[in-house]
Amino acid sequence: MAGKKQEIDPIIESFVTVTPRDIMFECPACSKSLVVDEAATGLIVDCPQCHINVIVPPKATPSIPLTPPPTSAQLKPAGLPPEVKPGGAGADH
Repeated sequence: MAGKKQEIDPIIESFVTVTPRDIMFECPACSKSLVVDEAATGLIVDCPQCHINVIVPPKATPSIPLTPPPTSAQLKPAGLPPEVKPGGAGADH
């Protein structure tokens, strides 16, 4: 049996722990889910299912929904009511 690659049991493979440092991606040929450490970014790995060479993509960053910047009208404070002063307009002095 020399020279034969050992296959990973699918049951054992289902218990792989994914850490924050890992990159998850799919094989472009067979869609097998692959998990590698982020240090492997840009390296070529063999897909364990279809055995093609796959380049490890950069780690995807979570996309944050962008909201449009506020307009100048939204930035201005709402108008304040006029200040009422004793002895103001209409007062008799």
